[in-house]
Amino acid sequence: MKRVLSVLLLALVVLAPSASSQILDGAWFKVSVSAKGLGFSPEGETGKASGKFTVYMFVQAAGGKAADISGDDYTFVLYGEVGDVWQIVSSGAFTTPVDRTAMVGDPVEGITLDVPVPPSFGGGGDSIAVHFVAKLKVKLDKQDALKKAAFKSLGGLIPSGTADGFPVVGGAKVSGKTVDPTKLPFPLIG
Repeated sequence: MKRVLSVLLLALVVLAPSASSQILDGAWFKVSVSAKGLGFSPEGETGKASGKFTVYMFVQAAGGKAADISGDDYTFVLYGEVGDVWQIVSSGAFTTPVDRTAMVGDPVEGITLDVPVPPSFGGGGDSIAVHFVAKLKVKLDKQDALKKAAFKSLGGLIPSGTADGFPVVGGAKVSGKTVDPTKLPFPLIG
């Protein structure tokens, strides 16, 4: 009987943190992308391309693995401004290790964001793909609920994209911090 009780207690200790540890579930992040790279004209000329973009990420707990590490798995949807309308522009997944100090995506591509190029940068349906891995900081309150979180990329790659209809490639810095959903620049439905 003692052995059965010990095994049950051990199972509760091992399983309890994973059931309640998906601390980012339901969080909104305001995400800043700072991009620098090269643009290519149809005539074969190369020029500098750069811009700063703001998008919003909604994170949910997930069952599938985004990376081959032990931790919490999440999916996200990314909202960006297309024309004058905020809409879902991409989605993806990431994993946070047990110590919640990083955000890791696909082993080959990292976390992938498809970021719309706003009209103020010449974008008219243009977007850039940004691949990155990030350092994560999480603060909890006394009840172990999420108080705030922030992340910064450890480097970012723009393997493809278009601006003003021309191909662009380059690098990017990505950072984000939790934001109160009532502060979003678009209304939440439902």
